Amino acid sequence: MGGFTGRGWLVKKIDARIAQVAARPVGGYVLVEAEAGLGKSALATYLAFSPTRRWPAHFSRQSTNPEAARANLAAQIIYAYTPTDFPDRLCGLPGNYTAPAWFAQRLMTIQAQRRARGEVSPLVILIDGLDEAPTPSAGEVAFGLPRTLPPGVVVVATTRPGHPLPAGARVERIDVTGQANLDDLREHVTFRARSDRALAGQLAASNVSPEAFTRGLLAAAGGVWIYALLVMDQVRDGDLPADRLSALPAGLAGYYSENLRRIRELAPDRWDGVVLPALGTLAAVTEPVTSTTLALWAGNLPLGSVQDVLDGPLRPFLAHTRGDREAADPTGWYRLRHQSLRDFLTGREIGHEDHTVVQQSARCAQATRQAHGRILACITPTLDELGVRRWEDASSYALAHLADHAAAAGEIDRLALDPGYLLWTPLPPLLRTRSTVTDPQARRAIDARELMGDLSALTSDERLHWLHVWAVKCRGTTLAAACAAQFHPDAPRADGVIWRRATHTQLHGHTDVVYAVGTWTRPDGTILLVTAGGDRVVRLWDPNSLQPAGELHGH
Repeated sequence: MGGFTGRGWLVKKIDARIAQVAARPVGGYVLVEAEAGLGKSALATYLAFSPTRRWPAHFSRQSTNPEAARANLAAQIIYAYTPTDFPDRLCGLPGNYTAPAWFAQRLMTIQAQRRARGEVSPLVILIDGLDEAPTPSAGEVAFGLPRTLPPGVVVVATTRPGHPLPAGARVERIDVTGQANLDDLREHVTFRARSDRALAGQLAASNVSPEAFTRGLLAAAGGVWIYALLVMDQVRDGDLPADRLSALPAGLAGYYSENLRRIRELAPDRWDGVVLPALGTLAAVTEPVTSTTLALWAGNLPLGSVQDVLDGPLRPFLAHTRGDREAADPTGWYRLRHQSLRDFLTGREIGHEDHTVVQQSARCAQATRQAHGRILACITPTLDELGVRRWEDASSYALAHLADHAAAAGEIDRLALDPGYLLWTPLPPLLRTRSTVTDPQARRAIDARELMGDLSALTSDERLHWLHVWAVKCRGTTLAAACAAQFHPDAPRADGVIWRRATHTQLHGHTDVVYAVGTWTRPDGTILLVTAGGDRVVRLWDPNSLQPAGELHGH
């Protein structure tokens, strides 16, 4: 982080807000809001690795999978805030560590133990890219984080403006746009123009002073940091003349569109067959991938051609982590450098004023949709001789992301009717895709799997049996028949089920044991549920919408 400059004013504000939130009876969230490309990730990296902070952190570019994010944070929190003889440090994470309730309980326990030891400093958690997480269910927080945090616990998160949080979440918002942002960017560009030898050499060769370069770049970037950083890298590498900044297009979408147009003109024979499939695949994947995997998922392309594209025209727009020489693929892992490029490649620029930009973004979005289908085909187990897929042989990547690829490829309806898939896939990724399901039978199949609950104590035959029963209960005839087709000949089948469709409902919010449940009648006659727990909070709930209706503190 030796090149981090500016943002001193913002760091002071964040520290002040943390102190304010930590002093309250209940913890809360501090959100750093800014549009794409304004340096949120760079700020988060500085905060995470600053010697005076060293906060447990999760970056969405590592993974947008909620279970992986919570496991990552839980391991760091246990390591940073517990004694060396703490059981979790010695035994690792338990089998139920992926459950949001476990994370909330563990966070509450660790903070209570810190307070008991006399530790009064806040327990701070850092999240970069809260808005990049899968859309949470109503009333929930992204990544499955607790809606209510224990006293002294503060989550600092970077996000784009408008990211929703449930009512009652304690949020402090800081806007990083405006003159202060421009001053910070000017300071950083000036620093780079003078300290980066390769960049300074290109400026000298073009007879451009650092001051003139800074003025021209700020005029083109308009305060967007990623725009400025990409241009500086292109100038440093000799891909863009330093005296051509005045020709740069306005806006980040225009910049991406112009660069892709130039790549297509320079390599027309590789555009449709290699560059566009590789870009679409990089936009579709949610984790870094090796060039070997990328070549396979992009359509089983020649590895050499894909590697040439990654190390050539696409290099400025990718983040590359080199692998070990002894690794199976020593070239390392690749991912898109910035979320704003994924936005462009997935067609989120349809409202742009430039028709050329809109068309380019739409073509890339089509390539991304096709990539989802190819990836799905690659990570889905093939049928065995009995016509059954061996889902247990699927990769860890498939376990975390197959549902998302299926939804994007329009295949989630078909998969939801496969009993083996429903019994193999984790429930959270499946439920995230439910809103994309169009087939009523597929929707009922997902409902049946959700109502089954925890499967860990059941044998494989018992799991199939109870999925069949719940499918019949939910009138999922297609799934029920598919389950019955896999039964042993003498296994019982449910031809009919008497069920009043009454199921349990979980209300999330308390961070400790719930000791009391009751009702309260408002003056207008409406009735609310009332719960009280060991977190010293009384919560009110609307029994019709099942949403929070208020909370009382001070007990």
